[in-house]
Amino acid sequence: MSHFPSFQTATNLLSSSNNSIKNSKYIDNIHDAAQIKASYYHEKAKAKNTKKSTKSWSTKFEEFCTCAGYSVPLTDLKDISQLQKQIVEFISTIKMKNGNEYKATSVKQSVDALNRYLLYLSPIP
Repeated sequence: MSHFPSFQTATNLLSSSNNSIKNSKYIDNIHDAAQIKASYYHEKAKAKNTKKSTKSWSTKFEEFCTCAGYSVPLTDLKDISQLQKQIVEFISTIKMKNGNEYKATSVKQSVDALNRYLLYLSPIP
């Protein structure tokens, strides 16, 4: 015997013929609210340090490209082989301000940061 004799599942409520919730405008509003909440939590989940790292490494890469004589900005570069060449050269030559080499974890972070940067700004599909 149920403790809640009038309890109905959400599926039953939505599928019943006398359902006042079936109003499509109401359902659209629920969907919109869910999308807004999902977007909010998706943005909130992004670490501030991730954005900072992406900006820092992309700036270092752009500075490297300028010093190495590459004239096409990263956001305009459409040649994949040229992009690969520049990234490989960057990774193989980057050093800290004191002249020491970066640890492997830092190099991986630089690759991840450049990947994030390129996912949003590169003209290469």
